[in-house]
Amino acid sequence: MLSYLHWQFIAGPQALARILWNVQRALVRYFSVGFLLRTLFAHWHRDFVRYDRSSFGTMFISFAWNQISRGIGLVVRSAVLLAWLCIQIPYTVLAILLWLVFLAAPFIIAALLAGGMYVYRI
Repeated sequence: MLSYLHWQFIAGPQALARILWNVQRALVRYFSVGFLLRTLFAHWHRDFVRYDRSSFGTMFISFAWNQISRGIGLVVRSAVLLAWLCIQIPYTVLAILLWLVFLAAPFIIAALLAGGMYVYRI
């Protein structure tokens, strides 16, 4: 009985928390969150134009294209980060609920059995 209680309330929750944490880390790596945050304002696929200092018009066109490239990169990277958040937030909530249900499962089962015995007057 003591080994079951140790597993149910100490070893089991630790193992489950470790598994849930590893899945969370896998989501962060799958979506490359660190890389996307570091390069959020970088050019899209390093597509930039070198500045030609021959005239103001060519410098302006180079500047405009570089800003468009940065804007495209920002939009695409932000969309991927938003998709990650749309997955990460429900996962975190469900992981916490699963962990709490795992801890409370013996008490829930005992309460349901007691309630069933009371209803059927066993």
